[in-house]
Amino acid sequence: MMPSIIKSKQKRKWIAPIATVGAILFWIGVWWLAAVMVDKAWVLPTPPQVARALFSVIGLKKVLPAVLLSLWGILKGYLWGVGIGVLLAVLTAGCPPLHWLCSPLLTVIKATPIASFILILWVFFTNSAVPAYAVMLIVLPIVWANTEAGLKNTDKQLREMGKAYGFSFPKRVRYLYAPAAYPFFKSAAKTALGMAWKAGIAAEVLCTPDGTVGKMIAHAKRDIETAELFAWTIAVVAVCFLFEKLLSVLLSLPERRRKAVVHDQSGRTK
Repeated sequence: MMPSIIKSKQKRKWIAPIATVGAILFWIGVWWLAAVMVDKAWVLPTPPQVARALFSVIGLKKVLPAVLLSLWGILKGYLWGVGIGVLLAVLTAGCPPLHWLCSPLLTVIKATPIASFILILWVFFTNSAVPAYAVMLIVLPIVWANTEAGLKNTDKQLREMGKAYGFSFPKRVRYLYAPAAYPFFKSAAKTALGMAWKAGIAAEVLCTPDGTVGKMIAHAKRDIETAELFAWTIAVVAVCFLFEKLLSVLLSLPERRRKAVVHDQSGRTK
């Protein structure tokens, strides 16, 4: 019985990658067919044309500095948004009047289009500073709302038990609130990273700070270099994908560590 279960699990491991590759090839085929039907490279280039543009972009000496500069601005805004979002979540979860006071602000930030934020920020800050602030404003409400929900989700019985046993504040945070809020924070951090890239690149396209990926995209659009526009977009998606995978690994470390500790303690008990 066990060998058959193991074999079925091994088969399932192969099905997902094959299905993913098949789906990608299918949509590349649809794209290629549509490009051939349109027959205008400046409207919709074919995959080979985009691939050539991508290799030419990768071959440029300015591509790495552009990616690093955009990455630095986006990561700054992301970290600011995460830090302030967690701080506000802690404050509003523990103080209901403060929650009601800040709720309209959260609603306004979530409802305002990112383009409006970018243009408003452009009035007050330099071109190079706008992407980081735009990213922060996109990330902050996502992390804030989810982390606050996680903190409020802490089991009441566990909180009462912590009080009964006289847990200090650091112990209550470590053993009660952090485990309850972490899954919510983890989900928010992953979602916010994708939104951060979109907001950061959009801000760069509008504000065109020197040496950034957004400025390259804006210039490709201005010069009607559609294949190059596609190539820069693919490069941005690839970098975002890599960082999402890296973030997933980093966010899974505390859970792995906790499971290892529980397993070790259960082994000692036996």
